Amino acid sequence: MPPSHLKRILVNVKAIQMGVRVTDRDWWNWRVYIRTWRMIDKKPNTPLEKLPLWPVMARHFKRRGRKPSGLKWQVGHVVELYKEIKKNGYDQDKEKRIRVKIRNDGMIECTDGHHRISMLRHMGHPKQILVDVRMGLDTQKSNPRARKWRDIKQKSFDLYNKKFLYQPIDHPDFADWEVNRSCADRFEQILSFVGSVDGKRILDIGSCTGWFCHRLVERGARAVGVEKHRGRVDIARMISKYHKLPKGNPRFVIGTFEKLLETNKKKYDVILFLSVFHHYLRTYKHEAFKYTKLLSEHTNILFIDLSERNLPFKWEPEAVLKDSEFTKLKILPGDNRRLFVYSR
Repeated sequence: MPPSHLKRILVNVKAIQMGVRVTDRDWWNWRVYIRTWRMIDKKPNTPLEKLPLWPVMARHFKRRGRKPSGLKWQVGHVVELYKEIKKNGYDQDKEKRIRVKIRNDGMIECTDGHHRISMLRHMGHPKQILVDVRMGLDTQKSNPRARKWRDIKQKSFDLYNKKFLYQPIDHPDFADWEVNRSCADRFEQILSFVGSVDGKRILDIGSCTGWFCHRLVERGARAVGVEKHRGRVDIARMISKYHKLPKGNPRFVIGTFEKLLETNKKKYDVILFLSVFHHYLRTYKHEAFKYTKLLSEHTNILFIDLSERNLPFKWEPEAVLKDSEFTKLKILPGDNRRLFVYSR
């Protein structure tokens, strides 16, 4: 079953791409618009022919086969619209809807409303606007979501056969999906203990769709996520592209952390073992502690949270210390689960 899609999404204005062909971006871009609005701010009565927007619109008219006689009216209309919005603000309920499409990499690209978006980018408000996800008036002939992006949403849907996310996916096209865990509270606890993660090597075990890895890289970390499920890794990699994160950082590996550490002897400044260890305890019982021992050989700081229900024996967090290289334990409270921090 394919997931239903939102027809309207709330988007950060600065995240909206220009939506022109690569060959045209040297002459039709946001900078041309911004220079025009700055000129009008300084000299409101600047002749239309002197504005940076004039040659751009003239070229656009020629390309579209429109009559040159309408050029002055069109540029004048855009300038008056700018002055109106600057004076009275932008009313999303009254203004014509801005149309967008979503590219293969998840980027949101303008198809109608370039003038207004450029004005809002220049003014700096509102920060977010509602846009229609459609390429044209005839949505039967033009799909507003590129194939690879639709595939990613389908993979996300197929994980649970419903619009459900275990971790958040920070993209407006997922705004109507249910999220099981916010993750933000855990992330803040981790940062409060570790401090700056800039330059630190961090391993996220069971990285799912990569939320923790993405946030860590945004703060300067070098993150590796290891995840058994290929579909989740595909999603994580795509969202990395959407956030314009460096190529290869975060790096996502399909498989188990045991195999990763066996083939890669590198040590990590921090390892996250979140919502995973209870599965090892249920499967291996007391033998599961050999895995925390293995982790202690590859890091100085280990974070664990787990479900304490349905375990084969009572969970004693101190047990991790008995047969590992960790010497310290700190327990951080949480709304749903406690967070256990092991260190040397």
